Amino acid sequence: MKENIIRIPCPQSGCGRLIIPNTCFSLLPAAVIRRWDIELYYSETPPVRVFDCPYCSAPLSDDDLEEEKDGDGLKHYDCPRCSQSICASCFSFEHGRLSCLRFY
Repeated sequence: MKENIIRIPCPQSGCGRLIIPNTCFSLLPAAVIRRWDIELYYSETPPVRVFDCPYCSAPLSDDDLEEEKDGDGLKHYDCPRCSQSICASCFSFEHGRLSCLRFY
């Protein structure tokens, strides 16, 4: 864990399986097992961004929205409540070809 290695292969030759936290209860402190378990969860689960629609304030998450591309290939989301386009990078008002940094 100190080296940020969370996927630990079985040391038995030819096994190829990964050691999971539940198999190490008797060997490691509970705090280490808990941290290891959390790190494994987040390594396998993509992060979810929760935000409000900049137009209508509807609560949204990037996990629930389908990313779309406009005619110029710019990525955006469409709010399911108000149907307005939201920038898929900065989650703000859609700003066309203007970069997110320049928009702010």
